[in-house]
Amino acid sequence: MAMVEKKDQTSLLQRALARERKARKAAEQILEQKSTELYELTQIISKSKDELQVLVDEKDSELSGLIQRIIDPYLLLDLKGNIIKYNAASDKLLNLKDTLSKKPNLNLIELIAPEDRDRMYDAFAEMIDKGFVKDVDVSFMEKDNSKMHFQINAAVLYDSDLKPKAAQGIARDITKLKILEQQKDKLLSELVARNEELNEYAHVVSHDLKSPLNGINSLIKWIQKDNEGSFDDQALEMFDLIDKSIIKMDKLITGILKYSKLDAELESKKIIDVKNLIEDIYSRISPNQSIKLEFETEMPQVFTFRNKIEQVILNLMSNALKFTPNDTGKIIWRCFERNDTYEFSITDNGIGIEEKYFEKIFKIFQYLEAREDSTGIGLAIVKKVVQSLGGEIWLESVYGEGSTFFFTLPKST
Repeated sequence: MAMVEKKDQTSLLQRALARERKARKAAEQILEQKSTELYELTQIISKSKDELQVLVDEKDSELSGLIQRIIDPYLLLDLKGNIIKYNAASDKLLNLKDTLSKKPNLNLIELIAPEDRDRMYDAFAEMIDKGFVKDVDVSFMEKDNSKMHFQINAAVLYDSDLKPKAAQGIARDITKLKILEQQKDKLLSELVARNEELNEYAHVVSHDLKSPLNGINSLIKWIQKDNEGSFDDQALEMFDLIDKSIIKMDKLITGILKYSKLDAELESKKIIDVKNLIEDIYSRISPNQSIKLEFETEMPQVFTFRNKIEQVILNLMSNALKFTPNDTGKIIWRCFERNDTYEFSITDNGIGIEEKYFEKIFKIFQYLEAREDSTGIGLAIVKKVVQSLGGEIWLESVYGEGSTFFFTLPKST
């Protein structure tokens, strides 16, 4: 009995050992297979890493080449502002290769003109805080102590943990632009001074001309009154011609003064009801209202300078009334919106104008018919004012049938 039990135990142990060997063999096969797969995967990763490194090297080379081909100065800086890398344009303008050979730790601030260094410090701090900075104007010092003006745009470079590690920037040379701006400012200053001189001269001339003119007028009136009844009809006619000439001369001087003052007058913009303004002017210059005034469209309200728009309407209305017959005369106003402008027109059924004179009538001292009430300045004033407001003026006319004057005003004048 004991022998049988011992035999059974041995058999169980043998079977267990056989199973263990079989399991070990299977495990070894699996391990061998996984090792093979791991080796193959390692080879693939290594190959991919090599290919990736080649690609990175190629892209780095391309990037370096691209940086070198940038026509504007490019700088790579550490977070203290020391120059790490630069392109050929930087070296050409700032002589960096030579400077860095003598001073390897060159800081950008050392190249900046002293008066602009505080602005550069502030811009650098802003860049670190915001991540970028745009359109910073600073001056760089050259070896001969002359200045170059640059406009800088820069940004922070971050590592994989989004921590700032460097900064890069491009500086555009705006030296020529700055010189042109300085020349423009100088010319504008000279122009303002010259205009002030001309305006002052116009005042002086008008005063000097009007004073003797008023003296002549007073002298003529005194002679007429002192010798009342002593002059024949021909003499009285001559006195009348003198009086009319004095009046025309006075209007001419006033017109010249008004023309010269157009650009110098200071005025605030207001909302102007154009229809009300037209009707007001019409009632002032056409008291008997024998010539009809009509509106074929709605008139807008415009935000502009009252004095200037009044000069335009007054002179156009006066011109229309002069050359329109009283008995059948008619003046028609229209206005149409054209995108961002208003297009106004005033039409009369007067004598009309030949096309060859369309340009001439807008020039100062040019008029088509010698009249006592014409100075040749009114339409010149209209053109000058309309252009100063950013608009245009033109006319259409048929000789013998009437004229239409058009002018535009920007809606945001």
